[in-house]
Amino acid sequence: MPATVRQVQVLAGAARGDGYAQIGTRLHMSPDMAKRVLHRAAGELHVAPCPNRVPAAVDAAYRAGILTQLPPEPRQFAPLPAKRLRVLQLIAQGLADRQIGEALGVSEDTVGTHTKLLYRDLGARTRAHAVALGHQLGHLTTREGVAP
Repeated sequence: MPATVRQVQVLAGAARGDGYAQIGTRLHMSPDMAKRVLHRAAGELHVAPCPNRVPAAVDAAYRAGILTQLPPEPRQFAPLPAKRLRVLQLIAQGLADRQIGEALGVSEDTVGTHTKLLYRDLGARTRAHAVALGHQLGHLTTREGVAP
C-alpha cells in the first residue's frame, strides 16, 4: 500500500486521466518525478512491471481501498456489452492491446475499436481513467470481490 500522501495524490491524478505532465504541474514536480512516484507506488501495491502499469496501479489502488474515497466523477451508469467489459478487465490488469487480442481471440485492431468504444461509453480519456470509472460505476470489483 502506498505509504505517502504524495503517492496517493499521483495515483489520484492518474485515476482522473491526467498524464505525468499534468500531475507534475498540479503537484509542483517534474513529469519524470511524477512517473517515478507512481511506479514506486505501483511496486508497493505489488503491481508487476507490465506494458500498461498505470491502469494496473489504479486498479490495485481501488482494490486496496486507497482510491475509494476519491470523489466519483459525475457519470450515469450504463451497462457495458460483455466484450467491452472483458476488455476493461484486461486493461485493469495492465495488458497491452496485443495481449488483450490474444486473450480474446481477436486482432489488435479489434481491441483498439473496443477500447475506443469503451472510452466513449465511460467518458474516459485514458486507460487509467477508464479503470477508475469502471470502479466508480461498479463495472470492476472492489477488494471484497463484489461490485459496489
